Amino acid sequence: MYEAAAGAGVRAVLLAYWGTTYAVVHWLGKPYGRAAGPGRRTPGTAAPTGHRIP
Repeated sequence: MYEAAAGAGVRAVLLAYWGTTYAVVHWLGKPYGRAAGPGRRTPGTAAPTGHRIP
């Protein structure tokens, strides 16, 4: 019971963290994309689990 709740909580926090990071990187993607190079803005590069968020 506790383990399942803890696992769900950790997963939710990680998804929220990666989703926010992914959204911010894409929102501010113009300066970051130029600085990091053309391949950096592809989905899944900045946030490995970002594409799994519905």
